[in-house]
Amino acid sequence: MKSGTEINNTPKAKVRVLRILSAAMMSGVTIFTVVFFFAGQTSGAPFALEAAPYRSEILLFLLALAGLAVFYSKYRWNKKMQRTRDAAGELDTKLEAYKAALLSYMSLCEMPSFFAVIVFFLTGEVVFLLVVPLSLFFMGAKLVAIGKLPEELQLNWQEEESLK
Repeated sequence: MKSGTEINNTPKAKVRVLRILSAAMMSGVTIFTVVFFFAGQTSGAPFALEAAPYRSEILLFLLALAGLAVFYSKYRWNKKMQRTRDAAGELDTKLEAYKAALLSYMSLCEMPSFFAVIVFFLTGEVVFLLVVPLSLFFMGAKLVAIGKLPEELQLNWQEEESLK
């Protein structure tokens, strides 16, 4: 019989942890947005009048920030995946590198969402929350891509079988 530690250290369990972690990060963005949306609606925006003339500039800045974050996260993702594919090593080492790349990607994608929610809270402009679904879309795409991990890391058939 396997002990609890041995069960949790299997490659299959590590991939499951990656899915849970990704879903938790997306849920955190969603909960943060919902809480601040209702808090902003009940308390009122402290800088609504001051920010009103700059609405389009702020929105453009937030969308540019989100685009830049997604572009940079994809760039870093591709770079880390290429480095992982080129490195010879065990499956556990590859999974750790994948985990680091995934956390980096998700963090960079969620950063503009948090910033947009804070700006919404301060200004009361609901249009600024458009950044949140954009970020969640890219985070969700990577969550779904975890299923293609063997192709992404170019695993051999033995490593692929240990993930099942």
